[in-house]
Amino acid sequence: MTQVDPRRLIPRTDQLLALAAVEQARIRLGERAVKAAVRDIQDQARRGDLPPEQVQDALVASLTARTTTTLRPVLNATGVVVHTNLGRAPLAPGTVEARTSPQVPARSAGSQPAKRCWPPARPPRTRSSSTTGPLRWCSPPPRWQPETR
Repeated sequence: MTQVDPRRLIPRTDQLLALAAVEQARIRLGERAVKAAVRDIQDQARRGDLPPEQVQDALVASLTARTTTTLRPVLNATGVVVHTNLGRAPLAPGTVEARTSPQVPARSAGSQPAKRCWPPARPPRTRSSSTTGPLRWCSPPPRWQPETR
């Protein structure tokens, strides 16, 4: 006597997708969600958690219990906005005026700009007199002082 494997009694995917309730759920939930539900129910039946005769009823119950989602795929363009400054906020009118008005006195031809020492540059690192001692900083260069006339 030949015994039939119970997994052979599980309805095929195309048969389950052709059910009227599944067609309505496909419109409401989308193709991916419905196919995932069909695979989940079939996997339960293959594992023996669900008898093959109850696959259709379990699928319909599973699909009616699912709710529609408002999530949808989008393009993440955050990097485009950040790195190209396309999303930069407009400047305040006072800032625009301050940036466009010349406040630096004009220099004569051939003159060099005054050196600024603020913030002062770090002095170079040197070793102390003993080669095994801790590192220390050399004394900083003298600060620039404005000319007094």
